[in-house]
Amino acid sequence: MKRAGIRPPVWLTADMHYTAAHHDDPNRAQFRDFEPFWEFVSGPLHAGTWSPGILDNTFGPKAVYQKGCSAGQGDNLAPCFGLQFFGHVAIGLGGRQDRAGGRVDEGEFLCVRRGSRDAAGKGQRGKAHEDDLQAAPPAP
Repeated sequence: MKRAGIRPPVWLTADMHYTAAHHDDPNRAQFRDFEPFWEFVSGPLHAGTWSPGILDNTFGPKAVYQKGCSAGQGDNLAPCFGLQFFGHVAIGLGGRQDRAGGRVDEGEFLCVRRGSRDAAGKGQRGKAHEDDLQAAPPAP
């Protein structure tokens, strides 16, 4: 992707039983031949919730946001306790912004804004930065 000029990439990871936003950067990584990127983790719906695991340092991840069950709650927390997560992706067209992130059943939403798209749908190129992550109000 780096050689092809695809940036900033966003990875979507599902079925981890918690939600998280990870920013990966070659300046923190063991493997360094890549552009910084975001990884959003979320899901699955109506399943036991777990606590986030330890991050592997291959791509230099930084957990900017994580939510799962606490140590006191224990892993495999039932859905009735309200810690259910699902992902949300919106590809902007006509000057709108792309965003991706995780939602919880109470309406909390995280997103990364990756830059505007022009009227032809072409994204403006740029690197993914840690400070791209913004909290956003719940969708109507």
